[in-house]
Amino acid sequence: MILPKSLPNSDPSWFGFLMAWDANVDQKKMVRYIESEGVQTRMLFTDNIIKYPYFNNMRTEKKEYRTVGNLSITYRIMNDRF
Repeated sequence: MILPKSLPNSDPSWFGFLMAWDANVDQKKMVRYIESEGVQTRMLFTDNIIKYPYFNNMRTEKKEYRTVGNLSITYRIMNDRF
């Protein structure tokens, strides 16, 4: 589990924060366990928007759009965070 850390001179609200885990952890099992201990969880909505069906037409029609890098961080946030 990768938990957030507060920075010096900060006063974070721990009401809600992003949690992450190693890629080898079963996300559904982790969420079930945490919720069984009385902690509510929510998935973070994030994704690579160019995967959406709307972009199928843009690719087919050769309309321009751009991405910066391979978006690996986006995929990691989408798959390994809640």
